[in-house]
Amino acid sequence: SIEPMLATLASAPFDDEDWLFEIKWDGFRVQAAVDGGKVRIWTRNLNDAATYFPRLLSPPSKWIEAEQAIVDGEVVALDEAGRPDFSLLQTRLGDKTATDLAYQAFDLLYLDGRSLLDVPLEDRKRLLRGVLKDHPRVRFASHVEREGKAFFEAAKSMGVEGMVAKLRRSRYEPGKRTGAWLKIKIRPEQELVVGGWTAGSGNARDLGALVVGVYADGKLRFSGKVGSGFTGAIRADLLKRLKPLVSDGPPFDPPPPKDYRGRWGGDLNGVTWVRPELVIRAEIGGWTRDGHVRQTAFKGVEPGRDPQAVVRETAVATTTAVRAAERAEPAPPTEPAAPAPKPAAPAPAPAPAPDDSFEIEGSPPRATARAKATARARATAPRAKATAPPPTTTQPGATDAELAALEALGKEGTWRVGGHELKLTNLDKPLFDGRGPNDPPITKRELIRYFARIAPTMLPHLADRPLNLQRFPNGAGAPGFWQKNLPETAPRWLTRWHETGVDGRTDRGANDHLVADNVAALCWLGNQASFEIHAWTGKLPEPWQPTFAYIDIDPGEKTTWEETLVLARLYRTALGHLGVRGYPKTTGKRGIQVWIPIEHGRYDFADTSAWVETVSKAVGSTVPELISWEWSKGARKGRARLDYTQNASIKTLVAPYSVRPAAGAPVSAPITWDELDDPDLRPDRWTVRDIVERVAQVGDLFAAAQTDAQVLPEV
Repeated sequence: SIEPMLATLASAPFDDEDWLFEIKWDGFRVQAAVDGGKVRIWTRNLNDAATYFPRLLSPPSKWIEAEQAIVDGEVVALDEAGRPDFSLLQTRLGDKTATDLAYQAFDLLYLDGRSLLDVPLEDRKRLLRGVLKDHPRVRFASHVEREGKAFFEAAKSMGVEGMVAKLRRSRYEPGKRTGAWLKIKIRPEQELVVGGWTAGSGNARDLGALVVGVYADGKLRFSGKVGSGFTGAIRADLLKRLKPLVSDGPPFDPPPPKDYRGRWGGDLNGVTWVRPELVIRAEIGGWTRDGHVRQTAFKGVEPGRDPQAVVRETAVATTTAVRAAERAEPAPPTEPAAPAPKPAAPAPAPAPAPDDSFEIEGSPPRATARAKATARARATAPRAKATAPPPTTTQPGATDAELAALEALGKEGTWRVGGHELKLTNLDKPLFDGRGPNDPPITKRELIRYFARIAPTMLPHLADRPLNLQRFPNGAGAPGFWQKNLPETAPRWLTRWHETGVDGRTDRGANDHLVADNVAALCWLGNQASFEIHAWTGKLPEPWQPTFAYIDIDPGEKTTWEETLVLARLYRTALGHLGVRGYPKTTGKRGIQVWIPIEHGRYDFADTSAWVETVSKAVGSTVPELISWEWSKGARKGRARLDYTQNASIKTLVAPYSVRPAAGAPVSAPITWDELDDPDLRPDRWTVRDIVERVAQVGDLFAAAQTDAQVLPEV
C-alpha cells in the first residue's frame, strides 16, 4: 500500500495545455493492491476497505492484466441515470450483493516490480489504460486536456461533484496534499466532526440536528449544526453510531456560546454530547464570520476517517496554485520514464468529442454541448499562465543588463525582461510634462523603467488581487479611460482572473482581469500607458471579502493641504487611542489614505464600512467646519469628505507606488505617521524619478500592511 496523494481545493476552473482534467467522483477513495491472484483494497487512511466493499475487485485477473500492481481510484454508487450518488453509496456499505458499484481507476502507482511514483502522470495514466481489461465494475477514469473551463461546464451539466485538474508531468507524492492536483468543486462540501445531537419534532423527534466542528490548532472548534438531509433510515443509523459515544459535556474548545440556542431549534441543555469520533460529509452554503457552517445538508458518514485530520477547507487562488505547481515540477524527460507493458497501448481519451460534447467513460450519456460552447469560446482567448514565483516570495525586478537593453532600444522593439518578451512601442513619446520649465518630460521609456525597478516593492501589494486599469494612451494631460477586461491581443503569459459574478452576484459582467504577478506584467502595463493601477479591495480566492479597512481623506476644492494634514493627525490620534495600527500613504494627488489590515474572513464590507464610518464621524465632529457628509461634490461647498464608502466590494483604491496622471508623474507613496509633521511633505512629493531611491533608504513602509492582520475593536 502507498499513502494516497491528495488534491488542494482551488477557486475556479482554468485552461492550460500543461494540465489534464478529470471528473471528481463523489465516492470513497480506494487503493487496490494486486499481488498474483489476490487483491487487497485500502481506504484513504489505509484501513481495510473490504469491510465496506466485499469482493468488489476480486479476482483481479478479471479486470487487470498484471501480476503486481497498485491502482488508485474511487468507489462510487451509480444512480439510475449513471451518476455517482454518495447517499446511495452509504446504503451499499457492506452489501455483498450490490450491483450498482463501480471502481473509477485514475492512477497506477506500481506495476510488476517497478515503482511508478516518479513517472509523469500522463505516462502513468497511459500505462493504466493499457493494463485494464473490460469489466462492468472497473472503469478507466478518462480525462480531457487543456480545456478545463469547458470541461467544468460539462461536469456541471452532468450534475457531478466537480473536477480535478492535474499537472500532466507531475509525479505521485504519497501522503501529500499537493498543488499539482487541484480540486474545483461545483457543490461546496466540508467534512465535519460530530460533537453531539439535538432532538427534533414530529417524525424527527429522535434526531433533529447534528452539532459539528472542525479542528484548528489541535482543538475541536464549534462550527454550528447540520439539520437537513436526513431520512428515517439515516437518523436510525446515526443514532446507532452515536449512542455508544455519549459523554457528559461538549467536546468543543471553547464550548458553544450560551446564546447560540435557538439557531439549531433546540436548547443547549437538550443537546446530547458525544466523544468526537464520527466524521460526516455535508454540503454547505459557506461559512459565517464567526466560523459556523451555513445552509447545510447531510451527505453521509466518512467511516474510518481520522477526526483530528478534519479541518476547514479554504480554496487557494487558482492562478497562484497553477503557478506554484508548474514551477515545482521538473520538466518532462526527453525519453519515456517507463515502457508500456503492451506494444499497442490505447491512446489517452480524446479531449472534446467531434460532436462538441464530452464523453466521460463510465459516466452518464454524453453531456450536451450548450454550456461547453460558451466555455470553449473563452478557451481560445490567451490563457492564464505564469512562471514567476508566488506572491509570498520576494519578486525580482529587472536586472542591470535588462535595463541597459531597454535604454539601447530605438523608438520600438522587442525587450526581454523577467523571462518574457515584450513588444514595446513609442518609447520616446512624452507621457508627463515636467514639473518646471527646466524639467524634461517623462517618456514611456522612463515610465517602463520605473515599473521595472519598483517591481520588487510594488508586486507584493498586488498579489492575488484583480486589477482595474486606467489608461492614458495620449499622456497624462489627455483624457483617460477605464479598462477591466484584458484585450485579446494581450500576451498569453499574463495571468488572468475571470470574473463571472462571484458569491452569488449577478450584477457584475464577465471580465478577464489582470493579476500582476511579475515584473514583465508591470512593464506591459507601462507600455499600455496603464500607469494608474487600482487593485481590488478583496483578494483571490475570495475577492468579495475585504482585507483592509480603508480611511480615505478626500479634500474639497477649498480644503488646504494643512487642513488635510489636520484631519490625518486626528485619525492618527484616534487610531492610537483604539490601539489600531494604520498605514498611511499619500495619494499622489491631493489626499491621504490610511489602510488598516484586518483578519481575512472575519469581516464583510458592511462591517468595515460601519467601523470606519463610526471613527470618521468622531474625527469629523472635532472639526465640523472642515467636513461635509454630502455625497455630491457640489453640495459639499468645497469642504473635505471622510469617505468611508470606499469600503465596498465594487470600489477600488489606487495601489501603493501607483503613478498618477499629473505633471512629474507623482506616485502614491507610503509614509510614516511622523512624516505628517514634516513641513516638506506634500501629497505629490515623490515621483517616478525619486521614489525608488526613497525606498532604498527607508524600505517599504507598507510591507507590514500585508501581514499585520488585526481585529477591529469596538468604538
